[in-house]
Amino acid sequence: MRLKKTFKCSEARRARERERYYEQREKRKAQRRAYYKAHREEILMQNHTPEARAIGVLHTKEPKRHAQRGLKNAKDRAKKYGRVCTITLDDIKIPVDCPVFHTPLVRDGLIVGHPSIDRIDSNGGYTAENVRVISWRANTLKNNATREESQLLAIDASRLSEREVAGYAEYGWL
Repeated sequence: MRLKKTFKCSEARRARERERYYEQREKRKAQRRAYYKAHREEILMQNHTPEARAIGVLHTKEPKRHAQRGLKNAKDRAKKYGRVCTITLDDIKIPVDCPVFHTPLVRDGLIVGHPSIDRIDSNGGYTAENVRVISWRANTLKNNATREESQLLAIDASRLSEREVAGYAEYGWL
């Protein structure tokens, strides 16, 4: 026959657990602090904190890792869509600036400026002659657009900027 636990027994057990928790709390805090000191850079890399960016430990700042990730993704896409992929890690040269927008290729948390592998001829595969590295933003804009659509976008952008310049001159802002 089992005895029912009474209110007093369970209350005493909770009190003992609470005491044990507070006794060990400082010890656990000290262990966590020691672990953090020993593994600070790894923890910051995982968390992508501004502090990590400031001291330059973000894994995305490493061009080699970007190239490795880009190569793996290119091979996966080539396999998925039945394209040729003969590029190697040596074929992927990450420039300092995006060849399209002439802006720096940022290797921190901003995905817009991340390096991205671009196939020059979209009908071709991933070969050394058909691949270059541009910003993710440029590659995304280039994604579905035909040459004519790209030219129309460029013409429209130049017209808008001419209109803006004329509007600024009209108000004496230039």
